[in-house]
Amino acid sequence: MFTRFVQGKFKPGKLGEVKRFYSEEVLPALQQSQGCLYACLIASVEDPSEFISFTLWDTQANAQAYEQGGTYALLLNKARDILVDSTEWKVQLTRELKLEYTPVQEEPVVRSYRTTTTPEPHELAEVIRGPMYVRLLSLKIEPERLSEFRQIYENEIVPTLRNVSGCRYAFLVDSPEESEVISITIWDGKEHADAYEKSGIFEGLVEKVRHTFSHVYQWKMKLTEEAQAATVTSEDLTVKPYQVITGKQLK
Repeated sequence: MFTRFVQGKFKPGKLGEVKRFYSEEVLPALQQSQGCLYACLIASVEDPSEFISFTLWDTQANAQAYEQGGTYALLLNKARDILVDSTEWKVQLTRELKLEYTPVQEEPVVRSYRTTTTPEPHELAEVIRGPMYVRLLSLKIEPERLSEFRQIYENEIVPTLRNVSGCRYAFLVDSPEESEVISITIWDGKEHADAYEKSGIFEGLVEKVRHTFSHVYQWKMKLTEEAQAATVTSEDLTVKPYQVITGKQLK
């Protein structure tokens, strides 16, 4: 199975239009695309204008065919009115030797991952309904320890999370080329995810896999310790919380 994230920003006050566009335009288009199994839209809790369209595909080839076949570009063009226009400017010198400032169109960032611990679409359909909270934990892993990390996640971390109050589901996606993994957990609400982090369980699970972290991360941890802050924090591990706006099982 294959996971695809499209991350971008929409204009202030456009959340209702974003939800309508995703439900009426994006989901039907994805349903007609070969191999798309599930799709949902999540919005950042920390920055409400940031969104991620999260899709599950049966194969990487079908996900790439969707992106390259024109449907994705068509949807992107339709969404221009609700997406942020630009956050940067390009400066160039004209033939008349005058400085010209032109906005650079900001495009949503597309990232693709292999789904390591594979969720079944019908299972996600069961847990992704009603109000909920999504937690994304991103890590860089030593390439030679990636397989070990996956085993620990599936055999020790997932069973532990299943017994944590309010945790509906947990699964892992990774990008072997970049040695990056993302743990995706789905919660009944923010209070449950916060209680999990404060309980000490989160730190205990981190200890199980700390030895697999990349040298860059270990170096960062060493600097943190020298600054007399030896405790691993969620900021160090790049934890980002999101609210689910809408989603649907497609196949």
